[in-house]
Amino acid sequence: MIFIGLIEIATMVPAYFKYQQKFDDKVSFYETDQIAFAQSEIETSEKALKSFFWLKLIYGGLIVMLILAISFISPESILFGIFTALILHLAFAITIDNFGERYTKTYLTELQSVEF
Repeated sequence: MIFIGLIEIATMVPAYFKYQQKFDDKVSFYETDQIAFAQSEIETSEKALKSFFWLKLIYGGLIVMLILAISFISPESILFGIFTALILHLAFAITIDNFGERYTKTYLTELQSVEF
C-alpha cells in the first residue's frame, strides 16, 4: 500500500504545483466571457462524471478479479497480502470517487441553473 501511495504521490505532485496557474487562468476566462466559461465548465463536468463512472467500473472489475485470484492463493503467500492491499486500495479509491462524483453533480446542477 505504501508503494502504491508513493506512485500516486509522484503523479499528483506536479498537478499540485500547477494548480494556482490553472486557477488564475479560470478566473481570467470567467472575467472575460462568463457564458463561454459556464459552457466550458458544463462540458468539463459532464466529462468528469463519465470518467467517475468508468473508473469505478474498472476498479470494481479489478476487485472482483483480485478476489477470484485470492481464492486460489495460499493465505501464507506474499501475493495474498499484496492482492488484499490492492483490494483495500481500490475500495478506498471508489469511496473517494463517490465524494468527487457527488460534488461534481452538485456543481453541474448549479452551473446549469445559473442564468448569465
